[in-house]
Amino acid sequence: MHGYYKEALIVCATAKMRFPPGANHNCYRHWAYALFKEDNKNGKAFKKISKAVKDDPEDADSWILWGMMLRTVGKYQQALHKIRAALDLEPENQTA
Repeated sequence: MHGYYKEALIVCATAKMRFPPGANHNCYRHWAYALFKEDNKNGKAFKKISKAVKDDPEDADSWILWGMMLRTVGKYQQALHKIRAALDLEPENQTA
């Protein structure tokens, strides 16, 4: 993702309003990333990534992002769990 985090937050908020509930547009993952980059320990970011995984539990990229966020704040065991979940979905995923 680019460095335009504030713009990403606006786009994601707009998408949430315009798309019907349950629409899978990966916006929550991008929203979580932008929030996290804006404030490294932002609780809202963790709520958004949790929502992304809840909406699409088969999306390995969301699991990876969640793991990376947890690792950054020092929650290594939780991070490992999320990365393993991603690898269960995509064993060849190079990012995980």
